Amino acid sequence: NNWTRGYEKSRLRALAGIELKKSPESVLIFFISIFRLLIDSEDFSSVDNCTDVALLTSLFKLFLREIHEPLIPDTVQHKFAEVFKAGNQKPAFAELRKTMETEMPPTELRVLKYLFTHLRRVADEPKNMMNTRNVAVVFAPNILHSAAVGNRRPASLLSEAEMHNGIVEGIIEQFNDIFPK
Repeated sequence: NNWTRGYEKSRLRALAGIELKKSPESVLIFFISIFRLLIDSEDFSSVDNCTDVALLTSLFKLFLREIHEPLIPDTVQHKFAEVFKAGNQKPAFAELRKTMETEMPPTELRVLKYLFTHLRRVADEPKNMMNTRNVAVVFAPNILHSAAVGNRRPASLLSEAEMHNGIVEGIIEQFNDIFPK
């Protein structure tokens, strides 16, 4: 209800004085919490007016992590891994597109294309200090969820993380072949 939301907002504001005296990371986490509260109450005005790239990126990564199914389904992830292991040959990209079109709903495919259009621009931006690999390492865990960790060995988790990083890096680098105009 509105009273609860108001109380939570005022409580977060009260905590701001404490949080802002700590590290920059705690400030970012604090503002993510505030924005998340506002978004959950369907108030998008703060997000619409925000110019803090780190905050907006963190919010977006949180959204990607929290969706139930990964943006790229397992069947498509495996197809990406096969294509990139085979050496990025153009005929394979046509087959990959077919897999994506049959395995992914149109809305998710559009979101994926939009996301990678943006990530490609980020990686290509001369002022940006992150190369394609760095962008992939930051976004891969959010785009491609890991299988249940449970009793898995650390080597297995590391191998999966490397595969995910490679898939995201490959999509960014081969974007024009995967998503031709």
